[in-house]
Amino acid sequence: MCLLPFARTAATRFISPTKTLEYMAAHKPIISTPIADVVESYGAVVRLATGAAEFVAALDAALNESPQARAARLATERRLLARSTWDAIATAMDARMQAAEGAKRLGGHQSATGRTALMDAAGD
Repeated sequence: MCLLPFARTAATRFISPTKTLEYMAAHKPIISTPIADVVESYGAVVRLATGAAEFVAALDAALNESPQARAARLATERRLLARSTWDAIATAMDARMQAAEGAKRLGGHQSATGRTALMDAAGD
């Protein structure tokens, strides 16, 4: 079991805890307070809890995870981890730089369409 019991403060409002990916790589159930980056990026596999009672309930649910639910969680974790490898990140960055260079050649600045092309190239 892996826990991310961050206090929800101004200091943690915009953090992106690297250990979330490390925990996912261990394929253990993860429980976290609802930190924005964890919710948005990993909410499909991380159980979220606010307060002691919710943490206890999330721990109980994780300990009683069915084999089918575990298999589904592991499949989702593998997909999330695959897009977070150094190679995947470098490929996405290269695509964004190529799109930006193309936009620059077309007019020296990006239009709304150019920004959309950048996001499409990165797979966002």
